[in-house]
Amino acid sequence: MKRAISASILITFVFFQCYSQSDLRNGYVILNNNDTIFGLINNGSKKENSLKCVFARDPKSEKITYYPGDIRVYRFTDSKYYISRAINPSDTEKVFLEFMFDGIIDLYYYYDMGDHYLAEKNNSGLKELKNETITKRINDKQYVQESKEYIGILKVLYKESPAIANKVESLSLDHNSLIQITEDYHNAVCPDEGCITYSKRKINAELSFGPLTGITFSHLSVEEYNIIFDRFHFPPSSTGIAFGGFLNIRDPFISQKISVQLEAAITRTKYSTDISYLNLTTLKIPILLKYTFPFKKLQPSLMAGLGYNYILNFNNYNPDYGNFELLKVRDLYSLTGGIEAAWMFNSKTSAFIQFRYEHSIGYHHIGIWDDRPNWENMFSTYFNNIYLVTGFKF
Repeated sequence: MKRAISASILITFVFFQCYSQSDLRNGYVILNNNDTIFGLINNGSKKENSLKCVFARDPKSEKITYYPGDIRVYRFTDSKYYISRAINPSDTEKVFLEFMFDGIIDLYYYYDMGDHYLAEKNNSGLKELKNETITKRINDKQYVQESKEYIGILKVLYKESPAIANKVESLSLDHNSLIQITEDYHNAVCPDEGCITYSKRKINAELSFGPLTGITFSHLSVEEYNIIFDRFHFPPSSTGIAFGGFLNIRDPFISQKISVQLEAAITRTKYSTDISYLNLTTLKIPILLKYTFPFKKLQPSLMAGLGYNYILNFNNYNPDYGNFELLKVRDLYSLTGGIEAAWMFNSKTSAFIQFRYEHSIGYHHIGIWDDRPNWENMFSTYFNNIYLVTGFKF
């Protein structure tokens, strides 16, 4: 079964990779002759967007790859905005710089082995806002500090507003902070807002949540260590139910496709024969890394992560020995992975179905039987679970 599950996940991953390399969104390009062409643009990673623009007139058209220098501008509708430009006047090669702010002071961003921020005032030339890590050794002790070169540059740029220039001392070098302080500067020196041509929306973490429920197919094996052993007589496999909720967190600046999902769910499973049974209730708290392929309506995802499980109820009965009471060590630790298909009703709401596999282990549980209350029985549990889960995301 493990081989079949692994093979199916691998095949699914390869299939998605083959058919989901593009995240095409509405936009336009401006050619070097100033002609504007509307169509679809691939929303790639930060690095990809700085290096190339993959464009198609419509979903059925052949994709064209434009490199810096091939076009002047490309822009996603009501979203990110890139211009082709050399960073230094002496540079022979250009990059696509993302416009963060267009006004008296222009702000740009590009990615090349890290985040790079640039500022320009009144077309006087680009100045990079740097904050490099410096290592110093003083009296045989090593110290690490930040250069914070950007503070001095921004103070000069904002000198017409001393109040804004003073705020630079505590400014972080990131998208939101730079956009906000530059807006504040323009509001101070140009209150009629006629100086602001474009301002990128501030980037905030996106949160989504929802309920989930499903069916579990569980295989349990028990390893006993004490003199009292071989008392757990129940079938190794059974079905159960699961229900709970999740919180999904995504930072669009880091990635449009990768998110972290936190879950809390209760599972209930009964392993039973005609004469004995085990009722098992478990709290499961997995942390999953999720990769979503951003198709417009049907969005598949891959997920994998670690989990902490806690046995809430371990109700085992055997007619020969009575009831078993679990006394200590209710913890289990798990690895999980799976695939998801979500149907998007709109940009915020969707319904999804998931197929998951989980392997969990719990070591050295301790409990007692009714007929031997003075003998502690130590055992470990090993679970291989398959889940079919459905739910809604808001």
